[in-house]
Amino acid sequence: MNFLYYKAVNWDELQDTLDQYTWEKLTNNFWLDTRLPLKEDLFVWENLAKRKKENLNKMMASLSLNYALQSEYGAPSLRRGIQTQQEEAVLNITTFMESVHTKAMTTFFRAFLTEDQTAEYYAFADRQVELALELTIIDEVYQSGSELQKKVAFLLGETVLAYGRLSPILVETQLVQTNQLIGNILRGGGIYCAYIGYKFQLAYQELPVVEQVAVMEWVVELVEKILPLEEKLICRYSTESEIAKELVHYATNYFFQLVGSSETVFFELPQMIGSKLDSWLTNIDDLRKEARQILSNQTEAMNNEDYEF
Repeated sequence: MNFLYYKAVNWDELQDTLDQYTWEKLTNNFWLDTRLPLKEDLFVWENLAKRKKENLNKMMASLSLNYALQSEYGAPSLRRGIQTQQEEAVLNITTFMESVHTKAMTTFFRAFLTEDQTAEYYAFADRQVELALELTIIDEVYQSGSELQKKVAFLLGETVLAYGRLSPILVETQLVQTNQLIGNILRGGGIYCAYIGYKFQLAYQELPVVEQVAVMEWVVELVEKILPLEEKLICRYSTESEIAKELVHYATNYFFQLVGSSETVFFELPQMIGSKLDSWLTNIDDLRKEARQILSNQTEAMNNEDYEF
């Protein structure tokens, strides 16, 4: 009879210190959607123009569909490519937080709409052709792509397929609690995106040069498939279509940075929105730097002898 062999996870035996740091950073960032008082935004919400509310709801419903794919298929698909035991633990938190992000969309709707109205917007998202095409492309990678390709698809889903849809909320700064909800989502997503991007780059650097070139060509081709679909979707339903497009371009640059690509897309965002995003998101260099500082402080405590010159 065959038995599975499980090895106990000893967090004192780290192959990659970034595993422990990311675990701690994600757990410290833990939040639940139900703890945000979204109804405090009700007065502002009720005074928004009808068309603006309708388009905002459509964007949030489409975002919910995206997060559902990420939590049900995206994050779980990354487990086969883990390089350390601790990485599995980080991905477990990532999967859970993706589920929180999915549910947060329903919490948003509960604050402002009836159940029947909410159901109509979810049905709208399920019927969108561009959205279906985008998620089909991403899901095909999750089902049959290489481990590197799955990481790329996950990062694309978290960035290019998300940020533009947030434009109706980001421009309405008086929706204070709703903006806090979005900030929580992007802050947590930024942590594990930087981590997954870091893991992608580690594995990518081990490839022969010829394979590296092929991978990056595939990455660019995937972006070129997805980008027009996303721009078409947000331009049709966002009341701030120009800002939404610039957010997609910002997200594309962030995505390329995460996978270590030199590709760039020009963008020009209002300073207020750009500053918000920069404060919420994490890049790989910052994650590494923070990890070195924290872990160094943990292992090299000061003592009296340090002051004897």
